[in-house]
Amino acid sequence: MDFFNQELFQQLIADLRFIQWARGRVVEDENYWNNWKIYHPEDAGTFDEALAMVQDLTMREPEISDEEIRYLWSQVDNRIKEKENLTQRRSFFIWMKAAAACLILGLLSYTVWLTIDNSRIKSAYAHISDHLNNQMVSVQAPMGTRAEVDLPDGSKVWLNAGSRLSYPALFQNNERRVHLDGEGFFKVQKGKVPFIVENAGPEVKVYGTSFNVNAYVNENLVTVALIEGKVSLKTDEGEQFLKPDQVSYFDKTKKTLAIKDEQPDRFVCWRDGKFIFRNTPIDAILRILQREYNVSIDMKDPSLGSYRYNATFQYENLEQILQLLEFSAPIKCEYIKGRFMENGSYVTGQVHIYLNKQRNLKL
Repeated sequence: MDFFNQELFQQLIADLRFIQWARGRVVEDENYWNNWKIYHPEDAGTFDEALAMVQDLTMREPEISDEEIRYLWSQVDNRIKEKENLTQRRSFFIWMKAAAACLILGLLSYTVWLTIDNSRIKSAYAHISDHLNNQMVSVQAPMGTRAEVDLPDGSKVWLNAGSRLSYPALFQNNERRVHLDGEGFFKVQKGKVPFIVENAGPEVKVYGTSFNVNAYVNENLVTVALIEGKVSLKTDEGEQFLKPDQVSYFDKTKKTLAIKDEQPDRFVCWRDGKFIFRNTPIDAILRILQREYNVSIDMKDPSLGSYRYNATFQYENLEQILQLLEFSAPIKCEYIKGRFMENGSYVTGQVHIYLNKQRNLKL
């Protein structure tokens, strides 16, 4: 599924003009909405989801008016919040808040049930969950940004730049499974069923803990750093467990796994905008800078990639970091900043790295 824009989805299904057009009431708006979709290609998938949901509700519930749809949508969140303090219904409403972004119109015809007995609430839950089981949500943190995700079970995930997390709108009864491309810090709610993180390395199985997974496609090593709790890694030899203050290193080329006792600070400090490099090759540092600052970095002399670096950066901007690299390594950096063009498009910044032959440092 394409990137799902939750805020836009909610705006569309609450827009009376959109609802009337989607239900075939105002054909004169056909050009307006077709042009809207053309000018927002990045949101075409979200637009189609909203359109399909309104039309689906129209076919199933023809007695619901446009005004009622808008009113019911505005009441859903308030009703959920009012009911959350009832212990016996807590798990249902926590789920409802997460699911509403993906299937709010599917919930509208059942909103009235929120005010009656538990048996009908369970019936509504079962009906909606059947539809949600196959609905996937995808959240992306573009280059140069980070994102925070609340999962249906109350767990939280922080995504680093250039990362994507995919997960079902409703977890299955036997497991909570998500897929990570990139880097994410997880704080998982304890539960009776395991929490599983699919990634480019070994599958990570969790029952309630906090940990960091770094699994970028263009990195050969996949690391898992455990802060607290217990996780297991699924390998050909079976499950291998991590203890707090341990880090696993999976080599994607050699298909080998190593577990080391190591303080996890340098693996999780990115959440605070901090970088800790310990004997790190400069080419690995440059890949991190590309993601964090949304720039394209070209290293003109491949031999520079073997130079290793020890440093900690937190408040420095990209220009300052490049200057520090020049000071400590035999390199010269040319930085061309990103810019907006007259047509509104953005040209990504570029950094060219050259060998500084005037310096005589050993690599």
